[in-house]
Amino acid sequence: MTSVLFPADAFHLVQVVAHSACGYRAECLCTTVGRWEQGTSTPQPWHRRPLAEALRVTLDTLDDLLAEDHESQAEWWQHGGMDRRTFLAGFGGSLTAALLQLEQAAQTAPRDERRLSVLRLLGHAHHAAGESAFDRLELHAATDQFQQAYEIGLELGDSDLAAGAQVQLGDLARRRRQYGRALRLLGAAERGAATASVTTQIRGHQALARAYAEIGDRARFERSLSRADALAGTISLEHQREPSHSAQGLRLERGQGLTLLGRPMAALAIYEAVSPSTFESDREQGSFLIIQAQALAHAGHLDEGVRVAVSGLELARRYGSTRHVSRVQRMYDRLTQTWPRSERSLVDLHDALAA
Repeated sequence: MTSVLFPADAFHLVQVVAHSACGYRAECLCTTVGRWEQGTSTPQPWHRRPLAEALRVTLDTLDDLLAEDHESQAEWWQHGGMDRRTFLAGFGGSLTAALLQLEQAAQTAPRDERRLSVLRLLGHAHHAAGESAFDRLELHAATDQFQQAYEIGLELGDSDLAAGAQVQLGDLARRRRQYGRALRLLGAAERGAATASVTTQIRGHQALARAYAEIGDRARFERSLSRADALAGTISLEHQREPSHSAQGLRLERGQGLTLLGRPMAALAIYEAVSPSTFESDREQGSFLIIQAQALAHAGHLDEGVRVAVSGLELARRYGSTRHVSRVQRMYDRLTQTWPRSERSLVDLHDALAA
């Protein structure tokens, strides 16, 4: 059989769809053997008609071609996995450019499958923009982006996109200490996620656990994390490697909650079993150091806790997470409620935050 050349990676389709909303053209397709041809993913249904037109084959022929040795490879798409670097590469690395081009394409595309494809990508781009704004603690901007992702999810009937955005809106409310609103949003997201992917459901239970830990409801905290643990055991090994979905990620979530619930020694017992070699990025390591520092300090090991917190703070500034830096600030604020600000370690932490 003659090899069918697909775009070099799944998100090259973003460029093709956004720049040719009025129709696919074969010359737009990249000639490099890519992700689809390798069998690591297959096109979603809404992409297939324009692909068939570009390749000058019928839909039945395209389906036959995709079925050969690729039926088991659709999981990456079915779970809504999005490689943000690859996605942004199609727009010169700029999320702002992605949003502008996709919004323009959505406005001009005919009301057919191509428009649905553009809208879906636009919804994910809004979600990514919301996560980025949340990490910078630009909470109003993050709320706006997640709200737009939610509305697009409703329009498309995409429960993953809609429920995922609701989870983030609930987590934003938690961050603002609007706990009643947070629990209402997260409860609605939980109901909406009943038909969503397992990973979306896990995120919802994790966000609920955070909220319950902050308001001191240990029973509901444990129940939410237990549900997340049970769901995590059902997902593929590929998705279990994601830090937030992994068994280790859920254990760290539990440890952080236990510290907030006044059980820092139980949290430290969890952290002692964690090997630093398991962290694949500065961000993972920085986040771990900060939550470990919180447990150490609240367990009475103030000097060691501050030392670890300063290390985590340095990493958080290196990878540019205002949100993680704020965790150290909140740690300092809580510690000054039980320790005098003149305590040498707290002076060191204050100076590190002010640097």
